[in-house]
Amino acid sequence: MGNEPSHKPTMMPVSRRVVDTLAAMLDPNEREIVLGDLAETGESGGKALREVLGLLIRRQVAVWTAWRPWLTLTLIIIPLGIFLSVLSRFNADESAVYLWLYANNWDWGLITNRGFWYVFSESAMLVLAGWLTLVCWSWTAGFLLGYFSKGIVRLNGVLLLVALVLGEAVVAPAYATYSLNYLHSHFHLPSMPDPNAPVFALPFYSAIFPVIMQVMLVAGPALYGMRAGVGMTRLRDAARAFFLTAAFLTIGTMVIRMPGFLFLLHADSHEWMLKFPRAMSAVQFVTYWPALYLLAIVVRDHRRESVSSLQLS
Repeated sequence: MGNEPSHKPTMMPVSRRVVDTLAAMLDPNEREIVLGDLAETGESGGKALREVLGLLIRRQVAVWTAWRPWLTLTLIIIPLGIFLSVLSRFNADESAVYLWLYANNWDWGLITNRGFWYVFSESAMLVLAGWLTLVCWSWTAGFLLGYFSKGIVRLNGVLLLVALVLGEAVVAPAYATYSLNYLHSHFHLPSMPDPNAPVFALPFYSAIFPVIMQVMLVAGPALYGMRAGVGMTRLRDAARAFFLTAAFLTIGTMVIRMPGFLFLLHADSHEWMLKFPRAMSAVQFVTYWPALYLLAIVVRDHRRESVSSLQLS
């Protein structure tokens, strides 16, 4: 009788996956302790889920009692989420016109025309340059958010994704309508039919393609940039100052390139940009600094591996 095995409730595979997913949002040390305790006690799936969820809620409530998360939310996450959403929508609309022009109106008879390939290459370069710029803006935004997160990276990543979703669904369409109405009323532009109406009459270009753009060119690079921003604390002070300066300049170019934004601030505020074209070109070039950062990280890791190999030999 005394040797009968004790029947402790076991956790179902689905419950285990849910518990592991929630526990992943805890700090690594605390996660190991919690999962270890649950494994020792053999708690059932429902009770284990309640305990992990309750602990996670208490930790998140404690986080929001400090001032830093609120400052990060109001000064970084919400503004950058709105800017990136609007820029992504405008970029998607511009790219959609070119894609529709070639994908939906392809004529095999043009492939032997040299002029066609000249125009096609120019269009392709224009679209790819816009996509690359959007990726660099998104990566930089995530980089700054990761650097200033200070222990709440996962939470801020989720909040950034929420801001992007709301920006895509609500802010971007409203901003496009408002800025267009403002330009028409301020400069007394006549109302004309939209020449791109046939493009956006198709659901793919009006609804699906903008979401694809935001997922691939905004959300993905931003989350990847957050990881790089967290790791920047391991760099030297001079390198950190250099990359932070480049990041803030990039955010400045993002604001300047926001369609109609300077007109909304002041009708003549864009004139200074025309007076210093070389300075503006140099600042625009800084936008692509993430490539330099990633190259520096690769070189650093390669040097460390070479030193380790020499020490071992």
